[in-house]
Formats: sequence, structure tokens, C-alpha cells
Amino acid sequence: MVSFIGVVGSLFGSGLVAHAVALVASLLACAAAAWLGVSVRRDPRRLDVALVGASVLSLLASPHAYPDDLVMLAPALVIGVAAAARRAGATAGLTLTSPVALTFGAWALIAFATCVDLVDAAAFPPGQLAGWALVIAAALACVATARSGELASAPRLQVAGLGGAQTRS
Repeated sequence: MVSFIGVVGSLFGSGLVAHAVALVASLLACAAAAWLGVSVRRDPRRLDVALVGASVLSLLASPHAYPDDLVMLAPALVIGVAAAARRAGATAGLTLTSPVALTFGAWALIAFATCVDLVDAAAFPPGQLAGWALVIAAALACVATARSGELASAPRLQVAGLGGAQTRS
């Protein structure tokens, strides 16, 4: 499993202590997702990045998340790349630390870790690597949500009642 249940279980087995640690880790993932929701309520511009983070955190907190469930992150990748491109701005180049490169890098890390887990049956320490890759991706999304005040100025859609959508800067 790619969730905290699988990560902790691959490290400590299936005893009571391992289940308690996994439960605490899953509750922390839920708390982080709640924090993302609160941050969106304070500033709606954070919605896209917070939604990506909440998607990753929901897989981490799920008691039955398997590698085939990672396909649910495909829409999150699209949303994350769009948010990263907006954050970078139209004139920014693609460097290793640019938001777009970090988004694709997190996706590649998750895909690579999942492949390693499938090839060696998650025997490679420290446990299931895909779960750890999801933790890194969730941390990146939380940091990006917290730093949403640094958005580049790009046109956004504003929905105005029944009158339709208008662009504004």
C-alpha cells in the first residue's frame, strides 16, 4: 500500500504499535488537509495548489491505497502544472527550482518510487518508497500553498452571477 498504513507496516510489521503509528500519521495527514482548506477559505487564490495537496494527503491517509490508486493524481498533476505555470509567470525560464520543474519532478519521483516498489516488492528500505514520495509531494504542495502571496500577475477568471465570466488582472 502507498498510504501511511503501508509505509509503517513495511517498516514495523502489522502489530499494534505499527497500527497506532499509522493512525497518528493518517490523522496528521487529515490535519494538514484541513489546514489547506482553512488557507483556501482565507485566500481563494490558493485553491488550485491546496487541492493538489489535499489529493495527495487523502491518498496518504487512506487505509487501502494501492499503487493503482495513484492514477487519481493525474488530474492533480494537470492542476498543479497549471498553477505552477501561473506562479512562474509568462517570462520565467524552466530551471531546476522553477515551480513547473518541481511539479514534474514530484510526479516523476512518485512514478519512479512506485516502479521500484513494484519491481522489488517494496523490500528496499525504508519500506515502500511510493508513500515517502507522496509525503514529499504533499510537503511541496503545503509549502506552495503557504507561499501563495508570490503569485505572478496573470489574468484570472471572475464569475459574475448570471452574467458570465470576465477576465481581470
